[in-house]
Parts: sequence; C-alpha cells; structure tokens
Amino acid sequence: MESGKFNELPPDYDGDKLGPQKRRTVFDTIEEKITHDAKNLIAIARAQFKATGVEIKPIAQARRKDDDLSALSAAIDREQGTVNPRQLTPEQIAETLHTLELRFNSKDRLKRHKGIEWTRVKDALIASPEALWSINRMEAQGHEPDVYFADGDGFDVGTCSAETPVQGRNCVYDSEDENWLKEYGMDRYGSDFVSKVNGNAVDMAKELGVEIMSPDQLNKLHRGGDFDLNTSSYIRTDATTRKSGDRLVSYGHKIWIWRDLHTSRWSSHRPLPNRSWRGSLRVNWVF
Repeated sequence: MESGKFNELPPDYDGDKLGPQKRRTVFDTIEEKITHDAKNLIAIARAQFKATGVEIKPIAQARRKDDDLSALSAAIDREQGTVNPRQLTPEQIAETLHTLELRFNSKDRLKRHKGIEWTRVKDALIASPEALWSINRMEAQGHEPDVYFADGDGFDVGTCSAETPVQGRNCVYDSEDENWLKEYGMDRYGSDFVSKVNGNAVDMAKELGVEIMSPDQLNKLHRGGDFDLNTSSYIRTDATTRKSGDRLVSYGHKIWIWRDLHTSRWSSHRPLPNRSWRGSLRVNWVF
C-alpha cells in the first residue's frame, strides 16, 4: 500500500516528556493518522491538567479504544463542573429503550402509533440524549411514557398511564396556586390539608424536561385509547384562561374548566388525591 504524507502533530507535543511516542509524518492510512494523533492529544491534555494539579485517572471502564476521547472529555467536564446532568449512563440508556420498546410493541397499545417503526423511533431517541433522560424520569414518576403521535417532522412521547400518575397526585396547577395555599390555605383548610400539598404540575413538568400536555395533544392521545376514567389530570392552560384564575382539567375524553371559586370547598386551588398531570415531549426524526 502506498503511504500518504500528513501534517505533523501540534508544536506543543513533546514526545520526550509525554511518553515513548515518536513524531511521525508518514502513515499507511488516514485512520492510522487519526488514531496516532488522538493518543498524543490525550497525552497533551493529561500533561496540561497535571501541571495545574488536576489528575485525570485512566478510564478503566472504557469498552473500546475509541472511547478514550469521549471518556477524557467526560473526565475534564467533571473536573470543571460542566457535566450535563440530563444525560443517562449507557446502562440507563439501554434500560430506558428496552422498557419503551416493550410498551411500544405491546399489542394493546399498537393503536397509539400505527404505522410508526420502532427502529426509527429508537434512532431518533439515541440522537437526543436529553429526550432519553426525560423519558427515563417520566418512567420513574409513573407516567408510562409512550409514542402517541407522529408527523413528518417528529413524534410525541407522553404520559400514557391509564389513570393520572400516582407520584404527582395532590398537586396544584402552578406556583401561583402553591403560593396562594402557603399564604391562605392554613386558615381556609387547616394544617393537615396544606401539609399534603404535593408541589405544582408546571414545575414538575419542567423538572422532567417536558411540557404539560395541551388540549390538542390530549385529543391525539385519546385516539389511541381511554384515559382518566376514574381520575383527572391537569392539562396545559392557555394564558387567557389562566389569567381569569381558571385551569383546564381532563376527565375521560372531556376537558373541563376548573373554576377559581375561593368561597367553595371545590376551589381550584385545592389539590385532589385523584389528580395529577399529563406531560408530553417532542422528538425530531433523524434524516
């Protein structure tokens, strides 16, 4: 095979200080050149961090040699405090995809995503680490996430539990409601009641990296089955309705306006033991 000539390594590379490697300018393949340079760049980075008193330990868990660069990048990010907290480990990714695939291919749920191929969904999710993180968190919170709608641009993953998720029950709609209860709820309802308030739906959705399901999204969800026949769920309330003090709630296939009646025992500020919220996440296709 005829050799090709490529540029030398960066000028700050010193083989005598950083290891037994020697400068090379001729390689049989471009892949060999890239591999050689990558190893030396890792050595440069290690030396630079060592000079500042930061030690980058060998990555014992690397599964392949070409994992070294990503492992080094992760190690540097950890030292600098720049790790993205919304990313899963490889084991969590595999577990999340497996759980979602089982639900996706379940016979009683196929109606939700008729005509959508799992392999395409999987490819899009692998390309969207934060979406996978959100789905993992939804799973942990009892939302039973599943694909319920798709178009030419992407697909929607949402809360597909038959009844409203247990972990979010007894919540109020947003921080405005929660703050109102903290200020007036003690006198209105008593300490036992206020102590049971389980946060608010809007903030819970943000923590999971999703949005509260809109009325339009809820209608699309219902094309694939029945939901909230025995419970209720907060859904996204438009600004005009919310400004009036009201909130939107779904019961079965119907959407109701939860009125702001401060004098009523059914005031919209009241959290209920059978009400949580439904969320949705948009993921773009990989083309």
